[in-house]
Amino acid sequence: MVRTRKRIKKRRYAFALFFVILIFAAGMLIGSILSQSRIDYLENEVYEHRLNFQSLQLQSLFLTSLLDQNQTANCQTLNYFLEQNLVAVAEAQNKVDQYTQESGEKIFFNYKREYNQAQINYWLLHLQVKNVCEPNQVAILYFYSHYTCANCKTQGTILDYLKNKFGQSMLLFWIDADLIDEPMINIMKRTYNVTELPTLVIEDEIYHGFIDSEELVITICNNIEHEYCVSESN
Repeated sequence: MVRTRKRIKKRRYAFALFFVILIFAAGMLIGSILSQSRIDYLENEVYEHRLNFQSLQLQSLFLTSLLDQNQTANCQTLNYFLEQNLVAVAEAQNKVDQYTQESGEKIFFNYKREYNQAQINYWLLHLQVKNVCEPNQVAILYFYSHYTCANCKTQGTILDYLKNKFGQSMLLFWIDADLIDEPMINIMKRTYNVTELPTLVIEDEIYHGFIDSEELVITICNNIEHEYCVSESN
């Protein structure tokens, strides 16, 4: 009887050990499959961002070439495509920010640099267009951080809201102040004395710290004519 009990216990231990090993092996297999699936997903995203960025570069070259042609006739085209491209860059940059925070993949830090370079490139293009066309637009450089700025998320939400209200009359350039490895961003931070975040540069006027919606609307409306300005003043 004692031997029988011992055999039963041994069998139970053996079965328990077997199931532990089985569960461990299954977990390893599932983890491997998920890891490979995530790698495939990230590779697809990287490839898509590479194509999108190359497209933006080509569009930028095309828009710049328009300035060398019949400048007055191309003002409307320039303003339209500049605004559309900025929206596309901002959306792509937000996706890259999300992927970077979720995955920590180094490749997405590099894409953050590229999209910030694109933002700066379009800002420089805007300065050229402004000299030629004198558009009814206000340009805002927005220096932000995901890690060292308590008010940047709220500030970004307000800017997005006002962008929807002002449309093409408001050009918003998102500059990630965390990218300390990008020389151009460091140059711009020194140029505009970005000592705290958020910092906004609105038509060469520098505003350090958080700005609420009401003050932003007043500042924007001091630089452009827009129906939203009229509705807010009534």
